Amino acid sequence: MKQTQRHTTQAGSASFNLPAFASALMLLAAPAYAGSVRFEFTGGSLAPTITGLPAGVTASDFSIGSFPGETLQSDALRLTGGDIGTNSSATSLANNTVLSFSLTIPADVTLDLTSLAYDYTSSGLAGGDFIWARTFSSIHGFDDVSNDTIGLFGKASTDPVSATDVTINLADPTVNFLRSSDSNVNAGDFTGLTNQTVTFYMSMIRANSVSTTDYIQFDNITLHIAGEPAGDGEFALTITPAEAPATGFNLEWASQPGKLYNLRTSTDLVGPIAGWTLVAGGENIAATPPSNTFNVEADVDRRFFAVEEFDAPTPEP
Repeated sequence: MKQTQRHTTQAGSASFNLPAFASALMLLAAPAYAGSVRFEFTGGSLAPTITGLPAGVTASDFSIGSFPGETLQSDALRLTGGDIGTNSSATSLANNTVLSFSLTIPADVTLDLTSLAYDYTSSGLAGGDFIWARTFSSIHGFDDVSNDTIGLFGKASTDPVSATDVTINLADPTVNFLRSSDSNVNAGDFTGLTNQTVTFYMSMIRANSVSTTDYIQFDNITLHIAGEPAGDGEFALTITPAEAPATGFNLEWASQPGKLYNLRTSTDLVGPIAGWTLVAGGENIAATPPSNTFNVEADVDRRFFAVEEFDAPTPEP
């Protein structure tokens, strides 16, 4: 099983000094999260798939607003020219030709929203024809696209926008291709979010020349997220000399059902724990609640250890 950034990671660390056979406890990192909220529209579903995020983080079903139900295909969301408005009022929530979803973050979790990725295709567009949408959010409490534009997606032959996919940068929205010059969204607006609900809106518009059968089709839409708990989630990793006939030292930490662990080591505290060397045999260690013990040999005068905790994969049926 390969560990990915979607897994919950938790780390504690310990060190030993051979001359003194001493154990020193150091808490180096709180639990970190890297996950996503993804809409795949499989089987016509508008429900999200939440991966790698802490308990309490929720996402709403995807809303198609006033668009007709047939826009939802068996494995995609298809909007035709006949479904989409042609004037600038289509960028207003009042028009209701708007796709949307919401993310709710509890008070004990802090998240950074890093990007919003659209995987889509379009058909029948040529010349100055376009079907596109501004993406904006409720991060500043506005409901007008010109105030809170994050980025643009869609297709027009004269626009620098992909015909197949676009990733909108939320860490620094100022680098995105924007249609409005008065957007007030800045770098850091989607960082450190806690105890709030953020809604993302995708307001659709098309050129008058677009036929009723031309379309844009979403295969999936993914919100990428990183962050850590607002509270103290650190845990201890202890180290003690092994009892004969065993040699070396025993590392012990509290473990939980449904988790796996990686054991990492370094001779100094330089760099992030994720970059430390994996201990031989210390990758994807199964939990043995209430605690795990792992034996290591002493090969240098001073060495630091850290344990990472992440979710075990769900068995396939």
